[in-house]
Amino acid sequence: MELETFGKKAVTLVEILVVALILGVLLAMMTNFFRFFFGRSVTQVSQKLALQMEARRGLVNIFSEIQEGIELMQPSPGQTLPYLVLRDYVNNLHFIFQKKCPSVSDRSKTDIYNLYSSIHDIEKSATSQPKEILRNVERLTFTAHGYNGVVVTATLRDGTSTFSFVNLVRLKNALTDDSL
Repeated sequence: MELETFGKKAVTLVEILVVALILGVLLAMMTNFFRFFFGRSVTQVSQKLALQMEARRGLVNIFSEIQEGIELMQPSPGQTLPYLVLRDYVNNLHFIFQKKCPSVSDRSKTDIYNLYSSIHDIEKSATSQPKEILRNVERLTFTAHGYNGVVVTATLRDGTSTFSFVNLVRLKNALTDDSL
């Protein structure tokens, strides 16, 4: 049954229902499309943020470890190594080193390390248990900047997300030429 108003045909109820059904299906498809692509980017952003937070936590730990020293023993000035040895004000040796994490390495299909710190007490001839400083390290190096500073360069990886940083850390208690 069609209605005629002012010389034009009106739309039937069936036509309105068909159009509403088509718009509903299109809206559902668009919603799933956006959810799929934006959901994926939200996951990537959250992985990046987690890596940045891990890097910040690790840097705070690295700063506190390195700043306790008075002299860099390894690497030598200008040299770059994947580990660090420094001497503190009571003559203990601090070792900062990387250890491969097999479970994470297998999952990410690349070598991933954790960064640890250990202190060797010269007087007692004993070494402390390693303390974890940083996780998810894909690459990390220490470059000596003289005997009282070190440049830390690192790349962290978690899944497909990576985060890199470079920082110069000065030894807070280092003897300088002025203090001699």
